[in-house]
Amino acid sequence: MLQQQLLKLAHFNLWANTKLMEWIIKAGEEKADIVCQSSFPTIRKTLYHIYDAEWVWMLRLNHEQLKDWPPSKDFQFSLEEFSKVFYAQSQVLINYVKADDENKIGEMLDYRNVKGEPFQSRIADIINHVVNHGTYHRGQLITMLRTVGFTEVSSTDYISFCRI
Repeated sequence: MLQQQLLKLAHFNLWANTKLMEWIIKAGEEKADIVCQSSFPTIRKTLYHIYDAEWVWMLRLNHEQLKDWPPSKDFQFSLEEFSKVFYAQSQVLINYVKADDENKIGEMLDYRNVKGEPFQSRIADIINHVVNHGTYHRGQLITMLRTVGFTEVSSTDYISFCRI
């Protein structure tokens, strides 16, 4: 039961990331780099942050240590190119949840944050966090899009995903 709900959330994450990328690509490369007041200074940097967080958490879920800062620091992609990398990363989360069994999802995971501090969290809570984190920043991105003059957006709410 828990695995099915987490799988639905992982699919929602990919769906919402896809919708958002479609709008950002439509808004254009130039708007993606306009400085806006938010957690991150541009649309592109906010997108990269969502990607990086998914990447880091997947390392942890696979019992790997963060050896270097996430890969977006070296990205030189167009929005179209980045969308493929972004969708692939979101698919990794789906594949992880599909491959896990119900018992493993309830287990605790030991990991270290980027400062090297040790933590322990339940795998199911980590998966929920990854999706929730993306939702938070997708909301910021919609506001940023409107700030730079792109208003052709609709809902990326979870309930909108459930209605399709």
